[in-house]
Amino acid sequence: MRRVNELDFYSLGAKQLAEKLGLTVPKLVAVVDSYGIRKDAECYKEFKIGSQLHKRYSPRALDRIKTILEGESVDGIWERYRITRVNVQT
Repeated sequence: MRRVNELDFYSLGAKQLAEKLGLTVPKLVAVVDSYGIRKDAECYKEFKIGSQLHKRYSPRALDRIKTILEGESVDGIWERYRITRVNVQT
């Protein structure tokens, strides 16, 4: 389905999304990366406007993350994410 104004649909930046979920941006990124939210075109899209890249999330991303957090604690996701990141860097 083509949207007339995709910026209206993908209306949330990472900071706004984190605030709506009561998370810090790093913990939001941990959830997003751990569950492949950016790979879902209904949840995430990048827009290039001029020379700037805008990374935007849709309300569906908000709903999906809320569902994820009903089944798993953000602290558990964060800890697993941090361990994975340390192992990748070494």
